[in-house]
Amino acid sequence: MLNRLTTLLSGWATRRNVLLLVALDLVMNAALLPLANARLAVLSGGIGPLDNLFTYSPAQAHSALAAYGPAGRAFDLASALTLNLVNPIIYSLFFCLASLYFLRRVAPTRPGLARLALIPFLALAADYLENAGLIVLLLNYPNQLTVLAVATSLLTSLKWALQAISLVLLVIAAIGTLRVRFQHVTPAQS
Repeated sequence: MLNRLTTLLSGWATRRNVLLLVALDLVMNAALLPLANARLAVLSGGIGPLDNLFTYSPAQAHSALAAYGPAGRAFDLASALTLNLVNPIIYSLFFCLASLYFLRRVAPTRPGLARLALIPFLALAADYLENAGLIVLLLNYPNQLTVLAVATSLLTSLKWALQAISLVLLVIAAIGTLRVRFQHVTPAQS
């Protein structure tokens, strides 16, 4: 099943699709998310979204939800149901397809490595579970759901760790592709 999935995604790992995802990721991370974060900060007196932190305690989560106020909680809920549904798809597809694009060039005889390019989808799953937890916390405010706050914080940390692993894989694959390209170019010039 994993081989079938990586084969399907490898077909999508074209330069055009990777560049399209870069553009979408830039729009999301350079414009839309910063605008939403700034709006939430204005509504909450400077408190940003919990999902931008690496970790937080239940007390910090409850304090943030209180600081958001009704307007900030409504805005954060709307963001969770729009931007935070689309962004994980964009970054996961970008990391996956870009990694596959480079892995195909650096290790064409090792298709098993392509399975590593599926790690971003684990980040997507953690992100969606984190968002679900945050939505429940928002909808149940002022009730303090301590266990859910702990679980949501753990999912937030997991999301960031899996994104970091995805980025490292992409960088290694891209550097490997450059090495292969330069090794092929250098002997021909001699």
